[in-house]
Amino acid sequence: MTNPAARKVLYFDFDETLAAVQLTPYSPLPTSQSAEPDVSVSGPGVVNRAVLERTVSGSERGAEKVSAFALPEFRAIFQRISAINHRAQEKAVYVRVLTNASYTQDAVLPILKSWYGDGFQLDGFENRFRLGVEDIRERPKPKFLSMLMDFKRTYRDQGVTEDNVYLIDDAEENCRGAEIAGFKAIRMETNPRTRVPGASYTAAKPEIFGRLNGILDEVEAALDAS
Repeated sequence: MTNPAARKVLYFDFDETLAAVQLTPYSPLPTSQSAEPDVSVSGPGVVNRAVLERTVSGSERGAEKVSAFALPEFRAIFQRISAINHRAQEKAVYVRVLTNASYTQDAVLPILKSWYGDGFQLDGFENRFRLGVEDIRERPKPKFLSMLMDFKRTYRDQGVTEDNVYLIDDAEENCRGAEIAGFKAIRMETNPRTRVPGASYTAAKPEIFGRLNGILDEVEAALDAS
């Protein structure tokens, strides 16, 4: 792939998009009722007493349980991305993760690899502190702002265009902001607190993964034409 404008950058939200996090044994699932069947309940999709953050002092913080969301579908997407990048012999699809929590990449990446395989490659990780929040009591800035800043400092000078950058997120605020900034967004509709009123994950699921596969179809078509 010689045309930088044909590359894709995918920003995935972590909570309620890739994962359902239960901080305590008594915490309810954060997902909507229609999304609960896609939350892993056992096997490799569940990490009990998971470490999600490692501080500079060496201390660890975590959750009672972290469960993969839509594991078969997302695993297929990430394996397809790995195959495309291998075929291109360069990065054609970049995968980045955003979170408003204080999770750290060195803690989260092993969890993602346990779900998606050792070939899973993460090109960037932005947490609440990278989002510009130093005081834990302060409300984090919307993730689309971090996405915009990260794109400007990382990809714009490489020739990647805004219409090839996607946010995959459960929050309507973030998706709408990303679209206003010129990016594209895929709404997960998994969180009853942040989704579009009346939206159903069950109804949205075919379009969600259809769009993700459609993005990868475009990359493969560009490779075929090169």
